[in-house]
Amino acid sequence: MFTYRINVSFNKLLCHHPGKRSAGGAKPYMWCIFFKVDAEGIVVADNFKLAGQAAVHFSKGSHNNLKVAKVEAGATVNIPPEVGQWTTNLVPLRLPYFETDFPGIIGVVGVLLKQGSVSYGGIEAGRIKLSQFILAAIEKSINEFDPRQVDVYNLETSIRAYFRRSVEAMSSGTEQVILRAVVGSQNIIQNLRSLLNRDTLVGFKVWDFNHTDIALNHGHLTFSERWTDATNGDWEVQGSLKAEITHAQIPFLG
Repeated sequence: MFTYRINVSFNKLLCHHPGKRSAGGAKPYMWCIFFKVDAEGIVVADNFKLAGQAAVHFSKGSHNNLKVAKVEAGATVNIPPEVGQWTTNLVPLRLPYFETDFPGIIGVVGVLLKQGSVSYGGIEAGRIKLSQFILAAIEKSINEFDPRQVDVYNLETSIRAYFRRSVEAMSSGTEQVILRAVVGSQNIIQNLRSLLNRDTLVGFKVWDFNHTDIALNHGHLTFSERWTDATNGDWEVQGSLKAEITHAQIPFLG
């Protein structure tokens, strides 16, 4: 199994319709979070428990981080690299006893929001709190991984399903995490303004890819999500993952 040099990025944001409350155009911004579970930070112990720490990368900024003013229907926004791009290695894990490699996983989280009256400091507090929440959820999924629940005859599918269930649990309650952080960081006047015209969570999506996906797609994958809501509008985000082989893992000699 190969070690890959990965470039994963959110490339474009398409506004099909800005939404009912954004008739004159919307002010979108994005939070992008990237993580990986691979041999650069994680080891599989002899009891098949996971040990170590996942690598996590957070995008920069909140309001205006897409470097556009108001966005109207039909517009396409190029997402800046400092917001939507991560370059890293993806190194296969080594399974004890089996003397074989196991696919590492790289995850991509996209959060699209529209600016309202929340202060920049308030929404930055929300971004930081959400980042901490996701990091804690990833660490929890690693620490609580139970090899007794793994199907030894279908290891890859079984372990991937476990992490996907963890991601689903992580996704629930996202808006409340942001809201609590925003309210806690603003003064009373700012919170009153926010109540009248708060920033809006348009959509939240998590993707995951592993060594097998990358190999089957010859090192190039695309991903996208479209969020459609009468109030929040019709938005689509598009991204890609490109991988180059750096080297094959050295055969296990133990």
